[in-house]
Amino acid sequence: MYYLAGKGKQGDADLKFFKENLFDPFAKGINAFESYKQNTLNNFREFKRAIRKTPAALSKKNSTGLTNEAAVRVYLWNKKGIEIPGITETEIKNLVEIVEKSAELKEFTGLITNLTLAQGYPEPSNDWWAGSMTIDILDSINTEGRDKFLSEFNDNIEEIFGKVASDGKLKGPIANKLKAAFGQNYLDALSDSIYRMQKGRAREFGKNKLTGQLQNWINDSVGAIMFFNVRSALLQQISTINFINLSDNNPLKVAKTIADPKQFWTDYATIFNSDFLKQRRAGLKTDVNADEIAKAAESGKNPIRSAIAVMLKKGFLPTQMADSHAISLGGASFYRNRVNTYLKEGLELKQAEEKAFLDFQEIAEESQQSSRPDRISMQQASPLGRIILAFANTPMQYARLMKKAALDLKNKRGDTKTNLAKLAYYGIVQNMIFTYFSNALFALGADEEEEEEAKKKYYQAGNNMADSLLRGLGFGGAAVSAGKNMVLEAIKQYESGRPDYTDVGLEALTLSPPIDSKINKLQSVGRTFTYRQSKEKMRTKGISLDNPIFEAVGKAVSALTNIPLDRVVRKLDNLTTPIRQDVELWQAISLALGYSKWDIGLKDTKEEKKVTKEKPNPYGLRTVKIKGKLL
Repeated sequence: MYYLAGKGKQGDADLKFFKENLFDPFAKGINAFESYKQNTLNNFREFKRAIRKTPAALSKKNSTGLTNEAAVRVYLWNKKGIEIPGITETEIKNLVEIVEKSAELKEFTGLITNLTLAQGYPEPSNDWWAGSMTIDILDSINTEGRDKFLSEFNDNIEEIFGKVASDGKLKGPIANKLKAAFGQNYLDALSDSIYRMQKGRAREFGKNKLTGQLQNWINDSVGAIMFFNVRSALLQQISTINFINLSDNNPLKVAKTIADPKQFWTDYATIFNSDFLKQRRAGLKTDVNADEIAKAAESGKNPIRSAIAVMLKKGFLPTQMADSHAISLGGASFYRNRVNTYLKEGLELKQAEEKAFLDFQEIAEESQQSSRPDRISMQQASPLGRIILAFANTPMQYARLMKKAALDLKNKRGDTKTNLAKLAYYGIVQNMIFTYFSNALFALGADEEEEEEAKKKYYQAGNNMADSLLRGLGFGGAAVSAGKNMVLEAIKQYESGRPDYTDVGLEALTLSPPIDSKINKLQSVGRTFTYRQSKEKMRTKGISLDNPIFEAVGKAVSALTNIPLDRVVRKLDNLTTPIRQDVELWQAISLALGYSKWDIGLKDTKEEKKVTKEKPNPYGLRTVKIKGKLL
């Protein structure tokens, strides 16, 4: 919508119009929708828990060979006179009788009927037998329920842009003017954004079954990488400061709210336990790829993939809780100060709290990771975006904030000081803080590092900052980032004296982080069985977590199946390393937080040095390890 705003005061008025008629109605509708969804699912889970303790448990198979849950679904559909695909009249009659003869099941159907679903219990799909009641209810909530709560937003869209066609495209006089002014790509992006906001999903295009399976295999590797990723959870805490501003939640006012711990922690608990964060945790709505994994876990249509998706979804728990903690901790001060702002403007307490929470929610969605339809681009929502833009949610969120700030400065809209602060913070400060901790640069000050090793870490950190900024620009930036890495690898190989330019080609894979991760894991497995030192460790270590064979097998399983066995091996190794060898306290803590031995400068143990100190070979030469390097 920034393209449609004018300059100066007219531009501020235009943005205010968009906010009042599009952004706010959508935000209010989504907030109410999330509460309705949470309440409905809570009630449904309570009903299921109650019947689970009875002889008529839903998962129990009955005389028809189907479960009692299937019988209840058939009973509800039959009662409404709905035709059920893929089942005979005799089978329907038998299933209905089972429900009729069971007091528990009959009572359960009454409870389900009383759920606040917009159109009653949803109708069956063609593959209903592969689903469940949870899936039926979620589908109903996400269609009829969503339309109900977004009615004001949908009406305003039609008033401003004209009626959206059945294919989800904007058509008509306004659409033609937008196309003439900004081009077809702009119109497509706007149409797709509106469609995602209205439907809660990206527009689906026909695709080959095998292609879909390949995409799922690649996408699920994101879950394998993030499986119980404590380090990622730690890094998320940096975003706590995203709620600080230069007006009613400046650093001094933040300090003032913290000075009142009773009120501060009450606000923290209110936010943490809100429907907004409960839904954010439940659906993994922090990342596009993660949200896809969560949906696969709920679908149950492919048993094998669903089982893996359930496991991967559970693995996001540290990241989920850390995300909620960061939002609640940073948002508590903002929420209380914004409530005070509205109270000073003359609003009643309840109205001030509702309005302040809505402001807080929108800042959280804008500055934290988010897969909400209005917070992702057409590229991110596309199938190719899942492959190329994985892990790019945060960089792209920040890139959009910087672009808006730059456009506001150019067109003299808003507050100049605030816009400059956004450019500096999201472009430099946040990037530097994140890179500092993600590359464990704190380890350089905690231990004596060789000058060459320190240079490598600083070089890697600078390169990571550049990659983050570039990937925030979308497909084009990701391509430039991959090209840059190929050039840097070529220079490195040239300067090595013994260049191996095959590694330059492998750098092209950084275009797609999930694919790059899989190839790197398989390469690592190959190196384990190739390098003499690794083979020697495999022979001498025996059944021990620091035996390279365990990590090699874990990486092979993870790369090929997306079962995160390598994460389990690495985590166990990190936790037991302080027991097996002498480490400093800060190193033990860092290992527990997910940093690798290399990150924190842990060298080989004395025993390992003895093994690799001197090795004869067929050519009469010797391999000597000096200062950690094999010569």
